[in-house]
Amino acid sequence: LSFTSAPSTQLRPFELVDTQSFLQTLADGPKSPGTPAAHLWGLLKDDQRKQIDGYLNPAAVQPPTGGPGGPRPVRVQARVLDLVNKLLPLPEFYHPESWASVELDESLRAADASDIDAELRASRNLKRLAAAFSQSLVVEDEMSLSLSYGTMVLFGPLQGAPSQSSVLIDQTIIVILSIFLGFFGIFSSLLVTASIIPRTFEPGEISLLLSKPVRRTVLFITKFIGGCAFTTLCAGVLVTGIWLLLWTRFGLWRPELLLCIPLYVFLFAVYFSVSALAGAIWRNPTVSLIIVVVFWVVVTTTGGIYAFMTNGYLQTQQLVEVTAAGSEVFVVDGAKKFRRWDPQTSDWVRICDDGRGNNLMQLLQSLRFSGVRPRIVASATGDRILALQSEMSRFGGASAATLISADKENGYLREVESVTPEPVFSVFMNKNGDVILPGIRSVYQFKGVSDQVRKTQAFLKQLSIPWPMARPSQAFQALTETPMKPQRADAAVAFNFLNDQLVYWDNGTLSTLNRREDGVYIAGATRVFEKKQAATIAAGGDFVLCAMADGVVQLLDATTLETLEQTSLAAGDVPKSAEFSSDGSWGVVMTHGGNLLSLDGKTRKFLDWTPRENGSVSAIRFDEQGKLLLANGRRSIFVYASPESDSENAFQGLTEWPHQAYDYVVRPLYLLLPKPSEVDNIVKYLVTGKKSVEVSGDPEGRSVAGSDDLNQQRITFDLSVSLWSNLAFISVMLGLGCVYISRRDF
Repeated sequence: LSFTSAPSTQLRPFELVDTQSFLQTLADGPKSPGTPAAHLWGLLKDDQRKQIDGYLNPAAVQPPTGGPGGPRPVRVQARVLDLVNKLLPLPEFYHPESWASVELDESLRAADASDIDAELRASRNLKRLAAAFSQSLVVEDEMSLSLSYGTMVLFGPLQGAPSQSSVLIDQTIIVILSIFLGFFGIFSSLLVTASIIPRTFEPGEISLLLSKPVRRTVLFITKFIGGCAFTTLCAGVLVTGIWLLLWTRFGLWRPELLLCIPLYVFLFAVYFSVSALAGAIWRNPTVSLIIVVVFWVVVTTTGGIYAFMTNGYLQTQQLVEVTAAGSEVFVVDGAKKFRRWDPQTSDWVRICDDGRGNNLMQLLQSLRFSGVRPRIVASATGDRILALQSEMSRFGGASAATLISADKENGYLREVESVTPEPVFSVFMNKNGDVILPGIRSVYQFKGVSDQVRKTQAFLKQLSIPWPMARPSQAFQALTETPMKPQRADAAVAFNFLNDQLVYWDNGTLSTLNRREDGVYIAGATRVFEKKQAATIAAGGDFVLCAMADGVVQLLDATTLETLEQTSLAAGDVPKSAEFSSDGSWGVVMTHGGNLLSLDGKTRKFLDWTPRENGSVSAIRFDEQGKLLLANGRRSIFVYASPESDSENAFQGLTEWPHQAYDYVVRPLYLLLPKPSEVDNIVKYLVTGKKSVEVSGDPEGRSVAGSDDLNQQRITFDLSVSLWSNLAFISVMLGLGCVYISRRDF
């Protein structure tokens, strides 16, 4: 069993960066004869053309019977990929005259021989396709992986890139261990060992055993250890086999996997301690198993309630974005709702209401769908704010966003400005008031909406008629002379407020865009890192702060992108966001664990300073004066003037009754009870090296293969609490068992 690599013959989901643009270019092919789009459109059947027209113009096509909304976004992308991949092996796919205007390698320019292998033809056609549709497709890795046994291919080609084979292996290991050891393994062992303790103290057998000079408590503990020894044997065989397989067949030396053996024995011991105590009291294997099942239901229910409160409701209530301008402070909570600090009520009041209400579906969508970062930008006085509202894509992958605004004179009522020309990563406002939006292919400046459109919108709004938004071509101006290479949906972008420089990180490639005096952005320095991974970045002054998914944090020169200083986050912690003061004097990195890493830009050294809120920080931002604003994981904002001082100001919002219920009931009960299910989290840490796991991908598929989406919500687990609470529970159960059998007259 091993992975085999071969030239890629199929287009993979993460390589189709803009499905809508690809389909639109394909559908417009007949308007440009002699182009690849026109040629490929001619290869499609009539029903395939109608299907594409239906994707691009859903209102003109009757929805399928599967539901009123048509196919789900991910399914649309999958269908498009299936359609394209069926065309790639065809001999008539490539027509030299149609590709005459496309930049191709000379080895791909000539027509393929008639007797060429079908897989080789598909591989060559994939490269030609990527060259012809370079604004929609990005084929980063020309190789693909397949899982094979000997010379037989079991699964493949796999959707992941070869560079991410280790990630695929880690995920497979976790699934195998969780199923065969975590669920079936534990309960199978309980079935086998349930009779050990009851049989030991049955009449007729206990007298023989107790005739020897052995204490009853020692006998009880010995039998318990004997039951654990059986599980040790089973776990040892499976884990050692996986370890040897990875070493001999995949060349991966993973000795940390052997630690999973005692971990799963420890997990079994939690349940077996309940079975042992029940067996000593009732001396019946069936009763012991029933008690274990009841115990499992109780701890699972408690853990589910705790998880819902921690990773569900409380996540929607905590502040995830903050902006300060003038005397105003604005925040965004986990439900993507905009709020403003009201000094009169000393609480956060709702602004920019989107009119969608507070229904359950909206709550679930806000938890699953990450979309663009809900960053608020404000004018210098705070009288006007702008933000991006993520929209669901009909095609999967990235989608255009809606730019919304609110003015103080109108009570910060939500106004829709326009839809962005293409998917964008964020919105920034420079010191001159220019609104800059970096996109996947270009950079745009919001020029505003004309008075005529404003009057039309106001008139229709009074009549309760949906008003049209300004067209992107009217509201936005492109600031790049030519389109850039498309960026992946999980790319990171930073804005330098000192000189309007933009910095992009795209799966291990760091690049800059510098703004000329005429406002146009031109390409600057580029640096390709050895490891392809996601990162979160910030820019300020002469520096770029880069925190990578593997925990490495680097300070780089903003001009040359050379590394000036480097450090690492705490083991297992994953970066979430980074911010820099505009003058570059202070930078911070926030992790998904709520921890902060601080940098002194003057000395170019990372600091040991941490705020009092460290461990629960949920949002960071610098204001125009270089002061750090951070959220405490609840509904409060604290202001720090420098890393050497305590917070000089605080905006402490009111908390609702669920917070009190969580603090005084749910969390204490959860800490008191054992947490056997969280032993799986320790296994995940041993395999992946991370103390958090990403929540299931959003419906748009922004968390693409080959990289982590660091903006995606993650669940962070406390390994020490899980370990010690379970150990304490085992000790209590065994202690009660020893006390019972020592006082019982058998």
